[in-house]
Amino acid sequence: SAHGKVLVMFPMISSIEEFRLAVHAVEDAKSELKSERVRYDEAIPVGAMIETPAAAIVSDLLAKEAAFFSIGSNDLIQYAIAVDRGNQSTNYLYEPLHPAILRLLRTVVEHAHAARIDVTVCGEIAADPLVGMLLLGLGVDSLSMSPVSLAEAKRMIRATTYEEARAAAQEALTLPTAQAVKELVRSRIGGRLTA
Repeated sequence: SAHGKVLVMFPMISSIEEFRLAVHAVEDAKSELKSERVRYDEAIPVGAMIETPAAAIVSDLLAKEAAFFSIGSNDLIQYAIAVDRGNQSTNYLYEPLHPAILRLLRTVVEHAHAARIDVTVCGEIAADPLVGMLLLGLGVDSLSMSPVSLAEAKRMIRATTYEEARAAAQEALTLPTAQAVKELVRSRIGGRLTA
């Protein structure tokens, strides 16, 4: 961190106590570096990965102590819906546009922004242009994806306005099924993505 911007993020956080223990470990490492006279960024940001339903539910508390959030969408979806996406007999239940997932995402974003911290989404949904539109509409600050997905994500972002994405997200939050959400998003932007 003495040579460039570095952020520290802890995965699989499920409680404020756990996050505090992780931050304490960072402080211990800083003390060791200081005693060894090794340069480092004393204000290194420490964030939390929101990938358990427990972390999403207490994200208002975590946001008061974390420097940023990153939503680990693959695990959050799997744990929230209680489905193993690696199990071929149940993986059809793994649904990123499930109304419960959209509501969890909205909650985390609202809590992060109320505490004036940024929230990133990583995982497969960040690279899906149709889901990406809703993520932008929910107020997600950034999307993390593999380079191979960047072109399509950029096309989605350029094909819509923030106002359109926000309106679509607000309407999606009122819908009862993932299928209804898919139909809504496809009707709003689907045709523009194939151009």
